[in-house]
Amino acid sequence: MKVFANLTSYNEEYFINEVVASIHDFVDYICIIDVGMENIVSRGASLHSNDKSVEIVKAWQNKSKKIHLIQPKDPPKTFPELGMYGLNLAKELKCDWFFSVGLDEIYDKNCIIPMRNILANCERNGIMGINLSMYGFCPDFYHYYDFYNPRIGRITDDCTMPFSSCDILYWPKLKAWQSIELDRVPEYIRKINFDYPKFLKVFHYTCVGKERIKFKYEFYKTYKDNIGAEHYEHYMNKDWDYFKNVMKCKEFTGKHPEIMQKHPLFNEKLY
Repeated sequence: MKVFANLTSYNEEYFINEVVASIHDFVDYICIIDVGMENIVSRGASLHSNDKSVEIVKAWQNKSKKIHLIQPKDPPKTFPELGMYGLNLAKELKCDWFFSVGLDEIYDKNCIIPMRNILANCERNGIMGINLSMYGFCPDFYHYYDFYNPRIGRITDDCTMPFSSCDILYWPKLKAWQSIELDRVPEYIRKINFDYPKFLKVFHYTCVGKERIKFKYEFYKTYKDNIGAEHYEHYMNKDWDYFKNVMKCKEFTGKHPEIMQKHPLFNEKLY
């Protein structure tokens, strides 16, 4: 069994080292796709990261043969187009599972050590897609909300990236896709999807760090109806009541992964 981890990166120096470190020993390949989307490059942004994220990736390449860096020559227009760079490489390397990892997601050892056994069981039972439960941290390391995302999919010869950034893989022969939006997924498709054990949660630092949030806010503002920008706007305006009362963020009393306890933002508590 070969597991291919796919990371799409653009100015992600905040957590990229910690993300790669958290998954490195448990997957066969890690692919970082470094490129800006057309909607921001067309407005004058650089095609590739201009922070330290590429430097960090190249340092990893010097010590690990697992690491692949792809820097496309043209900006992708859509998220599926962006994801295909990694998926094509995963097929070329004859991998079995496509593991989509966000550059703000840390996989604690308790979560990732059982992964291969879980994937082997999924293979035996015809499971194609896996959704993972997450702690969504915002506006700091000490407040979170619960959610889940599709993150792992079976690689087949014909599989492709589907039509929405909320999806991971689409399998044409099955006419099936993996999605977080269960209300639009037919029942027969749900049967080939599986929820990772809910107590094995991913640490998703979705809305943490002022400079990173500012960048994300400006990125999502380029989309129609400012879709995706709302959380970040409240963060920038220091509207902590939004996270408490609207997002229903709860106080986190658990233990963060050891690697994140050393992060410069770890002690920042905003309310």
